[in-house]
Amino acid sequence: MAKVEEAAQLVTNIGFKPALEKIMDQNSPYKWKDSCVFCMEEGMGKLLAHPIAPRFIGFPMKNYKDADGKQPFVKVLEEINTRNKGWVEYYYRPQGVEVPKLKKTYFLKIPGENAIFCAGYYE
Repeated sequence: MAKVEEAAQLVTNIGFKPALEKIMDQNSPYKWKDSCVFCMEEGMGKLLAHPIAPRFIGFPMKNYKDADGKQPFVKVLEEINTRNKGWVEYYYRPQGVEVPKLKKTYFLKIPGENAIFCAGYYE
């Protein structure tokens, strides 16, 4: 949660596009252990930045299905319009792991932008 809040403050300090560039930097504080801050746009939830999985930039997260077939980012995109922030849980199989693990992800709407910052952790 703190890293997402820090990333949102970074947008205020240096602007949205420069903040995304910092988030994508492999040596930034927005990437740690097996997690990172990532960014998606509102609407279809198109992935705008993800330092661990840059190959998915442009993917509509609204279409993402977890290991149980649920679409957790549909919930994010619905709730962001009324709450501006919250939590979502889903099962994800980290690279190199056979059994999906519960991941809890915090999301925050970026004021003045059509974007949402997210970061999660595994239980």
